[in-house]
Amino acid sequence: MIGADAVVSALKKIGATHVFGIVSIHNMPIFDAITRDGTIQIIDCRHEMGATHAADGYARATGKTGIAIASTGPGTTNTVTGLYEAQYASSPVLLITGQAETGFYGKAQGYVHEAEEQLPMLRTVTRRAESVRIASRIEDTILEVANDISSGRPSSGAVEIPIDLQYAAVSESGQGFNPVNPEMTGDLERAVALITGSRKRIIIAGGGVTYGGASDALTRLAEKLQAPVFMTPNGRGAITEDHPLAIGNLYQSRKLHADMLDADLTIAIGTRFQVGVGGSGAALKPPGKLLHIDIDASIVDRVHKSDASLIGAAA
Repeated sequence: MIGADAVVSALKKIGATHVFGIVSIHNMPIFDAITRDGTIQIIDCRHEMGATHAADGYARATGKTGIAIASTGPGTTNTVTGLYEAQYASSPVLLITGQAETGFYGKAQGYVHEAEEQLPMLRTVTRRAESVRIASRIEDTILEVANDISSGRPSSGAVEIPIDLQYAAVSESGQGFNPVNPEMTGDLERAVALITGSRKRIIIAGGGVTYGGASDALTRLAEKLQAPVFMTPNGRGAITEDHPLAIGNLYQSRKLHADMLDADLTIAIGTRFQVGVGGSGAALKPPGKLLHIDIDASIVDRVHKSDASLIGAAA
């Protein structure tokens, strides 16, 4: 196998079913390898920004890592907007891009699409960006970055691979895709007491529910408590929208806000209480006491003070 096949091996371990991108001179071997393998569908996009936004949408809809593939230089600069949005929205999007041959890298000799400062640029819009310098590290590097951006609160990431390494002979890696989420911490007894001691509960579900694969668990909780579920924009789909307990978008109407005012407990799961147009996220104070569950401890109490919190994955 060659370096491009190692890319495909990594993508299959990640669980990718689709990739989004544009074929260009510095990524042709990767697209050829995907085509040879035949298990991953290529979605050919008109613009690299569109490819990263599409990968973001794929990640939000499936809970899997979205994969965008671009070429070095102008192709990669076009991905910055999509990577920035994915980073801000806690969406696991991985960019795989080409790079100039290793012999010309960083020498400012006018190599086609040479991008000397590409990696520092990518690091401004991702949690982690790496450059492969040895062909045998292609698969491991992709999986390391994918594990990183899919662990804890998701984010975007990038890997650049020089064109000559994509053609180099390599062996398959033993590295796996094993994102690590922190064990649940917090005052569980207090959380249980809040739930059992409340009369009318509501649930606010954010993107952490869908990304964390917790939709089924959320539905069971809502049915057990007979708690209506409000969804943030990122949380759309956390519970099927034809479910009797699904209320809809948390910020979409004043009537919905009025309907929730007599609740004595709000259970917020996987949400930052984002500030919408007009500051609606911060202005809409959750009624009753607040139990906040989120994978990122820095999110809790940032917008609304909680009465109890649990730190961990929504599932």
